[in-house]
Amino acid sequence: MSNVLLVGVGPLPDPKQPQVYAPGLRLLTMIRGLDAEEHKLSLLEMPFGTLPVQKSTTQIALKHHMAVPPTTDAAVRAINTLCEKEAFDAIVALTDIGALAATQSNFGGPLWVDYFGHPAAERQQQAFRHSSNEAIAEMWRTTLPVLLRADHFSVCSKAQRLALIGELGAAGRLNSESCGHEFVSVIPPAIAIDREPIPHFRGLLQSHDIPRDARVMLVTGGMNTWFDDDTFFSALEKTMMFEEDVYLVVTGGTIGGHSTIVYERFRKRVEASPLKNRIVFMGWLAHDDFLAVCNEAHVAVSCDLKSLEGELGCRNRVLGWLWMGLRVVTTALDEHTQALADMGMIHTYRWGESRDLSDAILAEFKLPRRTPEEITSLRQKLGDMHLAERLAAPLARWANAPKCSPDRQMNGEVKNPLTELQRISLGVEMPDPNKELLAKVAAGRELAMRLQGSRAFNMYFGGKPEIRELLEKVLQF
Repeated sequence: MSNVLLVGVGPLPDPKQPQVYAPGLRLLTMIRGLDAEEHKLSLLEMPFGTLPVQKSTTQIALKHHMAVPPTTDAAVRAINTLCEKEAFDAIVALTDIGALAATQSNFGGPLWVDYFGHPAAERQQQAFRHSSNEAIAEMWRTTLPVLLRADHFSVCSKAQRLALIGELGAAGRLNSESCGHEFVSVIPPAIAIDREPIPHFRGLLQSHDIPRDARVMLVTGGMNTWFDDDTFFSALEKTMMFEEDVYLVVTGGTIGGHSTIVYERFRKRVEASPLKNRIVFMGWLAHDDFLAVCNEAHVAVSCDLKSLEGELGCRNRVLGWLWMGLRVVTTALDEHTQALADMGMIHTYRWGESRDLSDAILAEFKLPRRTPEEITSLRQKLGDMHLAERLAAPLARWANAPKCSPDRQMNGEVKNPLTELQRISLGVEMPDPNKELLAKVAAGRELAMRLQGSRAFNMYFGGKPEIRELLEKVLQF
């Protein structure tokens, strides 16, 4: 049993909180995995986007639970404060901000970092959506210190594992001391939600003028930077133009502080469409209302842009939809979605093909809703595959005897032949072995400038070409 501090981004899933984001689900996965091994846990939690700072609830006992603003400085101060109170055996840091805060804190012990999705690929997708590369350098300044410091990493896919190993190599961590050491574990997306009872029909959609016999398509959550609104809207038109009983329900909305442009653009497109009366935006729903909407819908759709973010990452919402018994149509870019497709659990379509997406949606509409017995059986299969406690076992085992990586000492120093180069790239001032020589050069330039402006010097030596040439060379340094 170890005393572990988790540093991550919430909020943890809570029936009182409509928004459920991937970082909070991942945080709960890690808490459950560690709790299964009876580790003592403390949590430093930051909110996601513009959600207010609050302590999320969890049924798992936490020794300390602090909520702080989502800034690195605030998190660093909180980590240092907790470390003064407790002798933690290890820190488990999640997301880029949690990892950077742990790296910059005074804690010198074993550090496990979880990147649930590839930071560079996610930032690339964000840059594409906003037509700006301004945040790319910031991403590297955030990531590189963590690559230089952390002892172990976890990611969500095999593809992301290889991408991260490449970055560790670029950071100099693949050296003689670490040869043979496994730096990265794969912890796939888990079903961290409680086993909800299958809700009864409540008629919630009818209160939004959707006929009870309508066929309902569902899109949920935040329309993130990877959402392919062009292909989806084109497929929507192809589906609804000739199928008058098909309706679209959109829950969720913008992700404050992260992504608003996609949702806003899609909504404007709908408002200008002749189909707008059959498209209902319900916003972020209370927990029970969301379950009711899922129970009354037929098909849930995820439409992705082709991107490295999608290939290296995963889609939590697909698991959630299946858990609720929905038929699912989705792009299959990541390995986990493809595995579900190979087992016949979901229907995939060819990326960017709106006709193929429309055909897939119509094919799923022809199938009846799953019965309660079928949903129970489906949940059993999903639980066996994506149970949080089982998937987070690599972290729980590491926490049984946390230790620094072979190339890092307890004082925080890493035996890394590229450390100096990496620090320079971060803009950190470095001690210069040629400092004394450079000082002499600077003094020589100053003297040359003074001589060049001296009347006496020019009177005696100004006519000699070799002297003027020497001064010019000195001034070029």
